[in-house]
Amino acid sequence: MVGEMETAYYDRLWMDELRSRSSGVDNEAFWDGRAERFSASADQDHRAKRLNRVLDLLSQKGMLHENSSILDIGCGPGKFAVEMAKIGKEVIGIDVSSKMLAYAENKRLEEGLENLQFMKLDWGQVSLAELNWEKRFDLVFASMCPAINSQKALEKMISASRSCCYMSNFAFRQESIFDTLAAQLAPARSLKQQGNAVYCCFNILWLSGYYPEVTYMDSQWERKFSYTEALEYYGAALPIPGGPSREQSELMKKYLQQCSANGIILEKVRAKFAFIYWKI
Repeated sequence: MVGEMETAYYDRLWMDELRSRSSGVDNEAFWDGRAERFSASADQDHRAKRLNRVLDLLSQKGMLHENSSILDIGCGPGKFAVEMAKIGKEVIGIDVSSKMLAYAENKRLEEGLENLQFMKLDWGQVSLAELNWEKRFDLVFASMCPAINSQKALEKMISASRSCCYMSNFAFRQESIFDTLAAQLAPARSLKQQGNAVYCCFNILWLSGYYPEVTYMDSQWERKFSYTEALEYYGAALPIPGGPSREQSELMKKYLQQCSANGIILEKVRAKFAFIYWKI
């Protein structure tokens, strides 16, 4: 009973962090709008370094090998799924975004990977029983996936795995423009809860009898937007339920105009990624 009360506490804390974000980041339109940037982004070098770090880590821990059957939750444009398919026996990648999956499928075809398939599914709505996915995979993998957002989501990952799981999230993130806009337009929804996903995930797993390990990676990069792209991105990503009001939109436009240089808005990002992995 005590353990259940403690895990419930961390589950609520995790939900509090979700409520501090924009409601737009969990819908298909938001991720469709980011598909092209994710597929061929200006910060490709930083993404490649993280991808290689994660693959090396999983291989060293014996979680990714030639006989692995892998589920990639929130696979996006398929960068992890493609590389894992080159190592493992079978990979299934799922995502809510049709455009993300289109980029992923194109990459699969380019690489000629017959052991990789992509499916348009929302992890929150997935029925493991209907898909026959109970204990189906050796590795259940979720990199920076917003669908891994609660004790229930973690338990579903565990139910789908017969060996091990991996998830990652930000332990810390600082963004030069986003943070300023959030402080001006949504001060009541501060960033003080940043990192709660990592903290809550670890504690829920620990209290549930698992022994999660955590590895950290520091990174920094720059993102470039046109003025129009910036308006669309920040309008959807800022932690303002229902999106910015007319007044807030005007303030955002004015600030972004001040940040613009020759029509380009440059945001500097510093982050600490946390990689959490555990055996079943």
